[in-house]
Amino acid sequence: MIRIGIRVNDESAEFVRREAAPCGTAGSAIWRELIEQGIHRSDEVLFQLERLSKPVVQSLCMGQRVAKHVKPELVDKARNDARLLIARMNSAREYRERH
Repeated sequence: MIRIGIRVNDESAEFVRREAAPCGTAGSAIWRELIEQGIHRSDEVLFQLERLSKPVVQSLCMGQRVAKHVKPELVDKARNDARLLIARMNSAREYRERH
């Protein structure tokens, strides 16, 4: 095991102290557990996103092809809707990151 140093905000440090106290565990053990779980959870989340993205992309492509045959202007409207929703999602994410 190697020693590392990180800076965290006060809320995170307080959370670890609260978790360690009832267990009679050192704070360092809690930090190790959080880091280990975080790494594994990140891998799991990336795997799930990759697994789910393929059928979503396939469905979107099929939907565009069908719409183009039924009513071609629907494809342009759908793309504009998508741009608007993506912009809103980015805006919400930026807001969360700032606060």
